[in-house]
Amino acid sequence: MYFRLFAFRGLRSIGSGEPLLLSDARIVPPNPINWSNFNSKLWKLHKQTVRLSYARMMIAGSFFSGALSYESREIQNILIIGLGGGVINNFFSTMDNLKLNITVVDNDSVMKTIAEKWYEFQSTSMQRIIVDDGSRYVREALKRGEMYDVLLIDVSYNEVRPLMAPVEEFLKNDEIMEFYKILTKNGAVIVNVLTLEKDILEADRVHFAFSRHFPSCYFMQFAKYNKMLFCSKKEKNSWLDNRDELYNRFLMIDKVLQFNLINDAHMSDDMKTSSHLTAGG
Repeated sequence: MYFRLFAFRGLRSIGSGEPLLLSDARIVPPNPINWSNFNSKLWKLHKQTVRLSYARMMIAGSFFSGALSYESREIQNILIIGLGGGVINNFFSTMDNLKLNITVVDNDSVMKTIAEKWYEFQSTSMQRIIVDDGSRYVREALKRGEMYDVLLIDVSYNEVRPLMAPVEEFLKNDEIMEFYKILTKNGAVIVNVLTLEKDILEADRVHFAFSRHFPSCYFMQFAKYNKMLFCSKKEKNSWLDNRDELYNRFLMIDKVLQFNLINDAHMSDDMKTSSHLTAGG
């Protein structure tokens, strides 16, 4: 009988409630395993594997929203607010067929240390981690004239709240307007939205706040209490206005990246019925 060993490295936050899984990465066991290499702390990461469905959705959404092009050979700029273990930027860094310039901003220096020690982050001319407040970084970047093709917002509280993600600061009008300004003309912001079971309608508050500034906003639900908000600067680029094109782009990038999102239980229902897709703007 043949056995194959799979191993994973996880990162969880410690707060007042249940631990929140921030990162879950696959590590590669040596073959064969022996007494000289059995310490899993030294096993290499498999950066092309993205286990968390929300992370796969953020990556795929960067493309099917139209913010990034899988065919482009030009430099495309990505801004990620919220590092976690660095799974999302790690995956982007493996896409050697594209020129992706990746900036990750996190207000906790410990997260950068964890990414470097446990998730094999290496700073390059095309990838960096900045320890700073996300909102402040956006304001200063605007002053420097920086522009990004896609902005991924993945920030959450470490305590039980009706709205776990994003943080309230990112729902302020002034902040969202800055997010709008820093994006290129076809750019998009993608927001990870997490609520408690009894407060699922809190997600609508996030949608409302962003749709006041972006012309095309829609939700996609990929877990029971987890939604992803997509807001594009392009007119008529919501699910209501541009369903066929968005759906076809979704299928294409899901297949190319081998994420298998379409076969996820929640995603499959969404695509068949649109019951969890909310158009706005």
